[in-house]
Amino acid sequence: MVQKTLKLFAWDDETDSTELSSIFLDFDSAQNFRIRTLTFVRQCLGFDAPSNAKKNSEEISIESNPIITNFSSVGQSIIQAYTVEQCECLLQEIEFFLEMSAVEQRLSLGDTLPSVEDYVKRRMGTSAVAVCIAITEYCFGMELPRSIMQSSDMKRLWDETNIIIFIVNDILSVHKEVAQGQVDSLIPLLFRQHGAAQLAIDKAIVILKNAVASFDQAARILLARYTQDDITATCLGQFIEGCRYACTANLNWR
Repeated sequence: MVQKTLKLFAWDDETDSTELSSIFLDFDSAQNFRIRTLTFVRQCLGFDAPSNAKKNSEEISIESNPIITNFSSVGQSIIQAYTVEQCECLLQEIEFFLEMSAVEQRLSLGDTLPSVEDYVKRRMGTSAVAVCIAITEYCFGMELPRSIMQSSDMKRLWDETNIIIFIVNDILSVHKEVAQGQVDSLIPLLFRQHGAAQLAIDKAIVILKNAVASFDQAARILLARYTQDDITATCLGQFIEGCRYACTANLNWR
């Protein structure tokens, strides 16, 4: 899990880091990088190339950028353990991550700021939390029924995990980001909306507390629903704990 997460962070720095990226200021080059990444990821997970890629291009079958090809070992491990449905779920989250990465870069190169609502929608993708959640079953060596994974309570569990993690990151990063002139994050946007720094932080804390409460409620509902199925209940408990560990580990790392 750690190895896969670090590779994801390395990819992210290639497109959104002013210090490390050579394509941060070049949207077209970054978009080409994203398309090549998606093409390679799809192939590693056993799917065809996306429709917007040139299927006869050598870059589809032969990718040389090590930041992209780093996913090869991840894909090999995943595809050996995952069903097609699980791979599809992971791919969907990676696609959303890439899509929101493009939205983020386009906005950062412009001169407008998003609303808090638009920012939250985008952040749910750029946080890459859902990508990590999508390999939780792999980490525990188990498979939950798709009926559970596609349920509204499970979706709420994923969403609240995502919100908890990205709000903690945004709160703890605000001083550094503002000092660097980066105001496209939750606290500055809440400040812009409410007009006071402490009120902005207080609002973020309320959102965070509500997400924690909603997570716990969704977890209780899911566990109560499958008390009569010992195997499913055990796997579900592991998955929920995996989401909790993601939240607490992120805070500890920060």
